[in-house]
Amino acid sequence: MHTISRHGNVFILAILACLLAGCSSINNTPVSNISIQAMQTREFECSPKVAFAAVVSVFHDLGFSIQTSDRKSGIVTAQSTISKKANFAEIMFEGIDSSRMSYIVADAHIDETFDGKCSIRVSFVRHRKDVRATGFFSEESNHITDPEYYRDFFEKIDKNIFVRQNLRR
Repeated sequence: MHTISRHGNVFILAILACLLAGCSSINNTPVSNISIQAMQTREFECSPKVAFAAVVSVFHDLGFSIQTSDRKSGIVTAQSTISKKANFAEIMFEGIDSSRMSYIVADAHIDETFDGKCSIRVSFVRHRKDVRATGFFSEESNHITDPEYYRDFFEKIDKNIFVRQNLRR
């Protein structure tokens, strides 16, 4: 029967601790501002007018309400509908008036590039608000940094631009 020496146990524990620490740091790795900007920006071969209309249309398709828009400056701000949630435990312990509300605010900037293309930069911020029957609430806002979220948005923009340029003539 093999026995592991005391030094062997310490060595194994040290390796496990390093592996676990490595796994936890992977999930908490901060995303750099440059990579966030790259994720939030795409160029398209179209006019700013077409890009602006595509952004507004896609926001509507995704269930956002346009809050502000100015085609001259290329700015569009939109907000998703507010979703309210209350789970069974919250209702039992906090009362029926407890709820969690969340919504997303999106800001888009459309700009013409020097080579005649159009640049679109969009950012999404998720807002959460917990409201208790006692009147106490907490609020939290976080930028959405999931690349898939932006990839899906820009795929919809690309399709919308294609339709505007080719099928609506």
